[in-house]
Amino acid sequence: MSKIGARLLLPKLTSNNYSGRIHRILIYADMGIGNMILFTPTLQSIRNQFPKANITLLTGKSGCDQVVECASLVDEVLKMKYSLFDVLTLANVVKRKEFDLLISSFLSGSKYLTLLTIFSRIPIRAGHCQSDDWPSPLDFLYNIQVKMNPGTHEVERHLCLAECLECRKTSYPIKLEVSQEDHDFADKFFAENFSHGTKVLGISSGTSLAQNWKQWDIKKIAEVCDRSIDEFGVGILLFGSSDLLPEQDLLSKHMRHDFVSCVGKTTIRQAVALIAKCDLMLASDTGLMHVGAAVGTSTLGIFGPTDHYRTRPWGEGNTIIRKEVSCSPCYTMTDLSASSAIQCLHHDCLNSITSLDVMLEIEKFIKK
Repeated sequence: MSKIGARLLLPKLTSNNYSGRIHRILIYADMGIGNMILFTPTLQSIRNQFPKANITLLTGKSGCDQVVECASLVDEVLKMKYSLFDVLTLANVVKRKEFDLLISSFLSGSKYLTLLTIFSRIPIRAGHCQSDDWPSPLDFLYNIQVKMNPGTHEVERHLCLAECLECRKTSYPIKLEVSQEDHDFADKFFAENFSHGTKVLGISSGTSLAQNWKQWDIKKIAEVCDRSIDEFGVGILLFGSSDLLPEQDLLSKHMRHDFVSCVGKTTIRQAVALIAKCDLMLASDTGLMHVGAAVGTSTLGIFGPTDHYRTRPWGEGNTIIRKEVSCSPCYTMTDLSASSAIQCLHHDCLNSITSLDVMLEIEKFIKK
């Protein structure tokens, strides 16, 4: 039914010459915070190619729009609600805005966005299509179909979208900015909680509740924190949303030393400013891991089921800790539903990582 609707309602592409034709751009960005961070080089590339265009970002409920609020990468943010009525209402809003170009990544594949695309009738539609390691059911929506090369990082996959729109082929750095007010908050927080000159190790021990199969053993994290305090005299700062308060309690139960926590106490942008002041960040494959890499804090990422080639921390000065297990990674482009990771009964990819493995990497950074 969707294919028939697309064939009947969606305008055809009459020319590949975009110069002077693009005035209003809609970008589907129904993605997580970490994915949005990795998307910022593409947003920068599009902004540079179409400097006079009005760029609107369509996001979901993850809060990822806070990543770009201070970066001048978009002009407007629309929020997605997940019901048929809300989508049809939004489609009417989008249609009235008369967008010239729609850009959709492989992360934006919900049935609601399919309906929105068909009913909003945007004439030029660029999106990731069926590729060697990506099974796409939505190729019929796009009149500019963008293939992805297998085994490449998410930053590079997204940049393919920009390049197919005649954007200059270059590698923009990840862009993550916060306000002076957020920096002032971080300065005050550090002054109140850490002695001057203390090296601070940021910890993101938990994951979202839907992705707890990425999470390393909390007892091992507690051991790493205690040993880091004993051996290097660092301060520990724990990050996370209020959903992770139970993780905070578990960490406190298993640790001998005290730590500082901002779990559930900050906005996303305040957390970004705090991470920028840390000397080192230790995290699972989560959004806060990508925050650390984006703000220039040396970051250690603990990887188990995830494809480290696709979502490792981007940029120099970061590293990942993982074990070569025959079934890892199982969370790959061909199975972003994570069914294999969810159903796994042993989690050897994470369980085989020891606290010593992590301590050896922390030592390298501390002694630089």
